[in-house]
Amino acid sequence: MTNNIYDEKQLATIVFKTCYGYSCDNINFTRLESASPNINWLVQNNDYAFVLRKCMINNNQDYFNYLEQIIDLLNSYGIPVPQLIMAKDGQKEVYCEGNWWQLRLYIDGRPYKTSDISDALETAKLLCKLHTIPVSNIETIHFIHDPYYWLLNPDKEIENLEYFLKTNRKDKDEVIKKYKLLVKDALKYIDIERYNILNRSIIHGDFHGNNLVFVNNSISGLLDFDFISVNARIIDVAQSVYLMARKQRGSFVLDKNIILKYLEIYNECHKLSHLEYHAMIPLLQLRLLPRSEYLVELDKKAPHLLNWQLEWSLNAASHAREQLIEAIKIASETNICT
Repeated sequence: MTNNIYDEKQLATIVFKTCYGYSCDNINFTRLESASPNINWLVQNNDYAFVLRKCMINNNQDYFNYLEQIIDLLNSYGIPVPQLIMAKDGQKEVYCEGNWWQLRLYIDGRPYKTSDISDALETAKLLCKLHTIPVSNIETIHFIHDPYYWLLNPDKEIENLEYFLKTNRKDKDEVIKKYKLLVKDALKYIDIERYNILNRSIIHGDFHGNNLVFVNNSISGLLDFDFISVNARIIDVAQSVYLMARKQRGSFVLDKNIILKYLEIYNECHKLSHLEYHAMIPLLQLRLLPRSEYLVELDKKAPHLLNWQLEWSLNAASHAREQLIEAIKIASETNICT
């Protein structure tokens, strides 16, 4: 694995030329900033613009086969997904220079506007559309952040986390204490049996403003499918409403009006059940807590993100209940649920 931006840029240039067959003359490579361990390059000249991704999270062919099946389905239902560019060998993903890579069209536009109710409601409409797609022929898989793992064996997950943190954090005892309190709180409201009977759909798994592109007031692109799967739809609903309703980036103080309008729009399309409302906060808490399996990979592939990821996640999970509880109670009483 390369360790500096010069090496990574050289590597991206080799992949773009060798695996995709493009000339690198008069091409600009600009690294796109991200909180993900994936490495993304904006590759452009006067004629075209692509994003070249070095895949660092899901780095195996089985996942890409699953992803292609879902992406094709999303395209057929009008979800604005960027087109993947075929490599010279005719594949949508290529293994080159020790990693899997993807090349897609670059979607120009503006980012999501935090605390803007119009943008928030557009995202709710897109989520409704995504969750409408039939999934009978797609298997359920458990993505790396799936709350399923915490529900299945919480003690084992904590044990694995303790083993990882003992060599990575001086304050591991404090981190573990916070994890245990959050997991304990979540497990008071949801268990594996109730989780397994929740309504299933295609879920994006990381549905927030950084993965959306807007043109004017409409969404022109949904990005980043590292955690897409068929799973409990309420995971998407909980995470998206929590992150879309923030009053400002970096904060977990929410706008209650946006939460209520977001859930109202969603309920007009998909009526949430009592169980789904009940599960929103605990599943969000568990979804936000990174498991040791992910932290190990993050430490290997993007160690500079490790401390930030832990601190952001614990902060986010710690504020979820206090920020959502009142609005969810109002929404569940207002929107007659099944």
